[in-house]
This record gives sequence, structure tokens and C-alpha cells, in this order.
Amino acid sequence: VIMNLIINAIDAMGDGGRLTLSTRLQQDPSAVLLLVSDTGPGILSADESRIFDPFFTRKPDGTGLGLSISRQILDRHGAFIEVNNAPGPGCTFQVTFPLRGNTETDPNPSKSE
Repeated sequence: VIMNLIINAIDAMGDGGRLTLSTRLQQDPSAVLLLVSDTGPGILSADESRIFDPFFTRKPDGTGLGLSISRQILDRHGAFIEVNNAPGPGCTFQVTFPLRGNTETDPNPSKSE
């Protein structure tokens, strides 16, 4: 999942730019947040609602499966992903990982893995 976000960011920036990975605890703290930001052109506003759909891509050689599969993997582990596509260049994907045993964010806290 993380590698997919990094590759997408690098592809979006082309020949240059800045890729930033950062983490922080959510204020409760009930989760750890991972932010993957780039200085590419951003996501077209018309595409924002479709980027996690299977087979949706704007890359000429893309399959459109990376973000869709990443979301499925995260969902299965009680985590989730969202995109912040503020006006201007760049884009930030935020992945929220619930802390183990937190009953508010972990749908199956007693489930053994």
C-alpha cells in the first residue's frame, strides 16, 4: 500500500518535485496517521470520486488497480485511506491505522490474527 502511494506520487511529479512521508498520532490517540504528499499537478476535481474505483486510471500504461486494491487491503485491516486534493499543486493521501485494541476504530478488537 505504502509503496503504491510512493510510486503514484513519483509518477505524478514527473522529473522533479518533493515527496514527503510523515506520521502523527491522531489527537485521541486512537490511530496513527500516515501522510504521503507530493508536489505534482494534483488530481482533477472531476476524478476525485473515481480514483479508488477498479480500472480507473489516467496513466497511459496504468491498470487502475493500485488504489482500489490498496483500499481493499486497508479496509480488511480496519484502516482507511482518503485524499486531500487542495487547490493548487500537489496532493496528499492520508492513511489512518487504528491502534490495536481500540474498540472505537477497530471493528474486531478481540479477533486474533
